[in-house]
Amino acid sequence: MKPFKKLTINDRDIIQRFTMNSERMTADMLFANICGWQHLTNMGYAIIEDMLVMRGNMDGSLIYSLPIGRGNLRFVLMQMLEEAENLGMNCRIFGVPENKIEEIERAMPAHFDFYAEDSNSDYIYRRDSLVTLAGKKLQPKRNHINKFHRVYPNAQFLELTEEFIPACKQLEQSWNQELNEDDSYISKSDELTFTNFILDNFRSLGLRGGVLLVDGNVAAFTIGGPINEQTFDICVEKADTRYDGAYTAINHLFASSLPEQFIYINREEDMGIEGLRHAKQSYHPDMLLKKYAAIPRMSFGQSIFYNNEKMVPPPSNSTYKLKNAQ
Repeated sequence: MKPFKKLTINDRDIIQRFTMNSERMTADMLFANICGWQHLTNMGYAIIEDMLVMRGNMDGSLIYSLPIGRGNLRFVLMQMLEEAENLGMNCRIFGVPENKIEEIERAMPAHFDFYAEDSNSDYIYRRDSLVTLAGKKLQPKRNHINKFHRVYPNAQFLELTEEFIPACKQLEQSWNQELNEDDSYISKSDELTFTNFILDNFRSLGLRGGVLLVDGNVAAFTIGGPINEQTFDICVEKADTRYDGAYTAINHLFASSLPEQFIYINREEDMGIEGLRHAKQSYHPDMLLKKYAAIPRMSFGQSIFYNNEKMVPPPSNSTYKLKNAQ
């Protein structure tokens, strides 16, 4: 198998040559997310048979992305499994969209079990829905935004530029200190490392962002980037909760600032945090994009077993439940 190259910011054009032309909408495909969690995943990449494969290491197991491109999927999957076998390591393919399970099954029938990655579904909305907030269901959001602007009539929404980075970092630090670490599988230190990386490198990562100012203070900021030509991902959004409605306001203002080429906005997972789940559901997503881990049932004659409480089998009536799974 071709050697994997360690991923750096300088590889953006190479990675996006595959991701930007794909129909995949998962947050895992945003280049900034791939780079931003490098301190956890040690991600590398290889181009095999004109397909992009990313590989990292977590919890002593190899993690691979689902190959993306126009090559021979079966050949590339076999290369991945053979590499893990030769290295004597367990492996899994992460972030498999539900509509790609059949594709894997056609390439390698009855070779994988598929497990829903708990609290890891992406909330996806139509951009125009977040801009207009039309309809009775979103009336509370319109009311909240109107109240925010009544209470803070001098509030300004501006493009994120380097001059705002120190204030954004200060807000992130305060937000992070209030985070209840028990509510999420992401630690406070890892969350802080990720956000600071995004803030420090947002231009090199091809991102755009906005800040919400009240009396000259940063009340909220948000940053995101394109997953593909039609889907925009929000990878960071933080607000000072002392300003009631700041989250709702910056959500609306930033969506309104995005180019119309983006039909969908991916607001990522709820990470099992009840408050975050409620907030994302309150916008009535157009799609809850479930993602699966594909785990090989047998690796060249030797069973591979996992014990990860964060991953649960799909329901028994799932279209994608593996046939004859034991």
